[in-house]
Amino acid sequence: MQARRPSIIPSASEPETLARGTERIGGTVRLDNGRELASTLGLPGNAPVADVLVAGWRAWGHDLAERLRGVFAFALHDPATSEIYLARDVFGVAPLFLARDGGEIVVSHSSRSVRQHCSFSCTMNEAMIADFIKDEVTNKDETFFNEISRLPPGCWLSVTPQGERTERYWSMSAVPRNVEWPDAASRFRELFDQSVARCHVEGDTALLLSGGLDSSAILASLSAQQLLRPRSAVFSMTYRQSAGWGDGRHLDALRDAFDLDVHDLASDGHDPLMDIGDHLAALDGPYLSYGHSVSFRLQKAAAAAGFGHVLSGHGGDEIVSYGVGRLNELARQGRWLALWREARGAALLHHRPRWQSALPYLAHVGRLRKPVQRIGARLLPVADGAGAQQPDLAPALAERVGGGRSWPPAPHRRSDHDDRMLQEWALDAPLQAKALEVFAVTSRAVGVHTAMPFYDRDLVELTLSLPSHHKLRDGQTRAIVRQAMAGRLPPSVLQRADKFDFALAFKQGLLKDQDRLRELTGPANRKLDEFANRKRLDAIWAGVERHGANIGIMDAFMLWRAAVLALWLEMSADNIDRKLTVGQSK
Repeated sequence: MQARRPSIIPSASEPETLARGTERIGGTVRLDNGRELASTLGLPGNAPVADVLVAGWRAWGHDLAERLRGVFAFALHDPATSEIYLARDVFGVAPLFLARDGGEIVVSHSSRSVRQHCSFSCTMNEAMIADFIKDEVTNKDETFFNEISRLPPGCWLSVTPQGERTERYWSMSAVPRNVEWPDAASRFRELFDQSVARCHVEGDTALLLSGGLDSSAILASLSAQQLLRPRSAVFSMTYRQSAGWGDGRHLDALRDAFDLDVHDLASDGHDPLMDIGDHLAALDGPYLSYGHSVSFRLQKAAAAAGFGHVLSGHGGDEIVSYGVGRLNELARQGRWLALWREARGAALLHHRPRWQSALPYLAHVGRLRKPVQRIGARLLPVADGAGAQQPDLAPALAERVGGGRSWPPAPHRRSDHDDRMLQEWALDAPLQAKALEVFAVTSRAVGVHTAMPFYDRDLVELTLSLPSHHKLRDGQTRAIVRQAMAGRLPPSVLQRADKFDFALAFKQGLLKDQDRLRELTGPANRKLDEFANRKRLDAIWAGVERHGANIGIMDAFMLWRAAVLALWLEMSADNIDRKLTVGQSK
């Protein structure tokens, strides 16, 4: 491909296309180490980001991305060499989509924007649709259109007249293991405070607060750094009419401790298909985020209140890890009493008896392996679903797509797994990057920016390096966060061990408007039958007839996916996108 300068599509809600010297740069860049880089490059400490990137490109070439800290997705064109260089931050907090259009590369923050600026019509990627129906995300680079791709997180792409080259510049496997820091909690607190401060914009930032440990830690950090103003704006989802909702008392404790002006958004009975059409239009296709419709009301409320930035605790689970892999480490060491003590944390987290959390690990005792497997098969919880015996895909689509598309499964069933394996898998899974993309694109669509302080490279490298006893200790998960936030949070919040199970609320909301749901997923929708297995859907609806909202959660999720896909197909048929045509999958 001839490497001509890229078409970089700007957006009113992101920085203008940057241009410095002869190089051309466009995209989204929040450079956290800009002053340090400027000093190294001989630039003034307050040098514009574009100047730093251009000087860095001239000094380091392809190694530029590795030197950057922060959130970024940008393209740089060097006319001296006819090279195009694209780079994306290590987690993919900032999206980057691209397409090859003749001798030009079209780059933007959304696939929809790329398609609108290409000279060709795009064809539907059936394999991606099949993944969606099966509740899977199998890769990091494909989109729902064959001609458009993503640059994977933590990668750079170089395009020259001689060809293309993609490399991953950051890998979790390179982070040291089992490092005993002199004071790990203090180091965690220091890095976390630093990240929170970087994400905060004075006078323009609202906080999304759930009452859980992650968002509460952000609140505590803001307060400790005197960034929390009296009656600061806080937005929370509430389920005060739903059985089992325990967040209320924690929110009340935080409200009292920090003098908060909390805006409660009652979410009992919320239909998880509400506003899906807006999200599909922004995201340019279906997405696997079952609770996004309800939780994203917080961003919309913050935008309506005049805020341009919101802080979210999303990612804390994966960034810190619950430490459940430590149970297998203890079993392999034969430390059974310690395993029983620590199993309490996993049991409280999953709302089940402690023996259920401890039982699988007895399989490490040779003579107990077969009895444990038999007992587990009878007593341990399994995935539910009336239609689970039926495949999700329509037979014709399954035949066309074929097999071979998968992401390595979670290593928790491996007899040699440890917590580091589980944490790396969770952070590296394609669903992780897709979830961040959903936040970025839909937030931009309503005029706000969602910042997530847990997604900080230095913070992640610290947590990855820690031994598992910093994650699960004395029967408490997230031990390092609790220790770092000691003295900052009310005791009830600091010691909280459980999470609200949204399953029943999701099912009740989904089935509230059954007429519309049947219209989308029932037998009359012949277009959907080209993709989803009609027998599977009929079995689910038979279960609804018998049990109402008490159907299995896996059935409810399948029904939601089918409805979302049907809505997207319906939108396309209404010529919202005139270029959409069905073509061969990749």
